[in-house]
Amino acid sequence: MKLSCDAVGKYIVFASLLTIILFAGVAKAADTDQERTCVLAAEKWLALVDAGSFMDSWEASAEALKARINQLSWVQKLRSEREPNGICISRRFIAARYRDYPPGSDKDERLIIRFNTSFQNKKFAVERVAVAHDKDGQWRVAAYRITPNLPNLQDVLIALLLLVVVIGLWLIELNPRMGPATGGDFEGK
Repeated sequence: MKLSCDAVGKYIVFASLLTIILFAGVAKAADTDQERTCVLAAEKWLALVDAGSFMDSWEASAEALKARINQLSWVQKLRSEREPNGICISRRFIAARYRDYPPGSDKDERLIIRFNTSFQNKKFAVERVAVAHDKDGQWRVAAYRITPNLPNLQDVLIALLLLVVVIGLWLIELNPRMGPATGGDFEGK
């Protein structure tokens, strides 16, 4: 099969668009040293939870979490939320964003860290870990929750865009009159 220059150009454009679309959804790394420090603190804390060391996870938590819930209640909460999911199969950093609270609030600056997580009994989940700057200067986990991993709007739009590009290229190849290579009815006679 011999391809015209225009057909090769279409395939190059298609391959370029596909590459951009595929890499647009790749998780980004933490942006700053502070974010990296917070992500590492969250991952270290999550390792305690993964190991079933719920009491130790409470001990390693921020004062804000300890003030909100006692150790026994925390252990019961984690048992009811984590144990049904089974063991953690994989965890991938998605993003981190800062959350500031008004002056005088009982909450300090926090970094909300999200992970795509796959558990033995829950394949698609998002773990949200709020890390707070504790009084001793250390970043510690102040909140934790697991939610279902639903597709976000950006991923849906990227998939739709890819579908439109594929259909468009297919239609161009199906009907050569649509492409600029043949000139169609506009040959300038």
